[in-house]
Amino acid sequence: MIGPENTTVEAGESGGELAILGIGSFEQHSSHLPLETDFFFAREVSRAVAEKLNAVLLNPLPYSTSLEHRHFPGTVTLRPETLRRMIYEIAESAGSWSVKYLALINFHGGNFILNPAAREWNMDKKLPRLMVIDYYAAFPDVFPDLHAGDVETSLMLHLDPRSLGLSQQGFCPEG
Repeated sequence: MIGPENTTVEAGESGGELAILGIGSFEQHSSHLPLETDFFFAREVSRAVAEKLNAVLLNPLPYSTSLEHRHFPGTVTLRPETLRRMIYEIAESAGSWSVKYLALINFHGGNFILNPAAREWNMDKKLPRLMVIDYYAAFPDVFPDLHAGDVETSLMLHLDPRSLGLSQQGFCPEG
């Protein structure tokens, strides 16, 4: 895996054809989960995928389209067109150095622009081909509960229990 800690020489020598870009968000997740919940998942899962596939790991995007949460304190949102432009410019950069496929691993439900943006890019451009992998689509039966619900809370309890504000709710896990 080639990642942010590698040098430009190492990146150039890798000849990596697949790059992984996690897409998170910085938004409210109720009173018990951190603002960076989606970014945390994007960072951790993207690294694991890049290691497994020996891919190029790009730093995940911490901000995305969170218009539905824009009035909550701490939420930072981008307009859909801004996110589209960012994806296109990242793809152009990656395409300039041997990347043939850019996997966008999305961890925020409000990023509806990603699929149409990838389709348009793939119709108009040659390389890299964009692939959208959507965390929310992997759990269609629990979609209504994903945002700050049992699924995200359980994942955070497992991966980083210290980041939860459960003590404010009268509950604090052991250990």
